[in-house]
Amino acid sequence: MIARYIFLLFLVTPFQGFSQDTLQIKLDNTMPRLGEKIELSFSIDFFTNALQKQLGENIELTNASSIFGSQNKEFTRVLQLNKLGEYPIGPFSFNFNEKNYTTNSLTIKVIEALPFEEGIWIRLIENNGKKYLIVEQLISNKSDLKKTSNGYSYTVGGIKNEKDNFAEIIESSKNGITINFRGSRTNTIKPEGAGLTDPGLSYSFKKYEVVLDDEYMGDYILSNKDFTNLPKKTKIEKIEIR
Repeated sequence: MIARYIFLLFLVTPFQGFSQDTLQIKLDNTMPRLGEKIELSFSIDFFTNALQKQLGENIELTNASSIFGSQNKEFTRVLQLNKLGEYPIGPFSFNFNEKNYTTNSLTIKVIEALPFEEGIWIRLIENNGKKYLIVEQLISNKSDLKKTSNGYSYTVGGIKNEKDNFAEIIESSKNGITINFRGSRTNTIKPEGAGLTDPGLSYSFKKYEVVLDDEYMGDYILSNKDFTNLPKKTKIEKIEIR
C-alpha cells in the first residue's frame, strides 16, 4: 500500500475596510474535499453585550444558550461546496444598532474527493495561521449479516475487522517541532447503488497541529517512524514540514 501526500497552501486575503469594527471569520477546514461540509463562524460578543444592556442590571445573561448548558458564543453556519476550485469567502458587512461591522476575507480551496479504495492520504495545510497535518484513511469493511430468530440483523455498510486499527501520528516534541493531536472523526461510506447489506469502507479523519519554535532549523521529513498502526507494506513518501 502506498501512502499519498499533498502539500497545500492556505490563502488569506485581508480586507481593508472602513467600518468601525472588524470581525474575524473562521473556517474549521480551509481545504475541504468535494462535497465535504465545513463550518464558518465568527464571534457574536457584540450582540451578547447589546442584549445584556437591554436586559438590565437584575438579569444576568449566562454563556449557556439553553437550560441544558450548550455553549454558543459564535454565529456558525455549515457550508458545502460542490465544485472543485478556489472560492473567496467574505468580506461580509452588516449594520447592527446603527454600527457597521465588516469581516475579513478567506479563500477556500476545494480538492478532489477520495477514491473509493483502501489507502492513506496525508496533507499539510495552514489554517488561521496554524499548521496542521491531516491523516485520512479508508479500510474495507465486511458484512456482519446474521440470521436471527426474528429474521436478520446487520450493520449498514458493514464493519471493519477489529484487528484493523486506523493509523495515527505519534505525538512528539523534538528538534524544535511539536506535533499534537487536535481531533478526529470516523464514519462508514458506501458505493453509489449499494444495497443495505453490502459492505462499504470505514473512513477516518485525524487532525494534528504542528508547532515550530525558534529552535527549528530546517525541514522535518515525516516518515514511517512517526506513525503507529500503519498497514503492512505502507511506505510514507517524503513529506517536508517547512
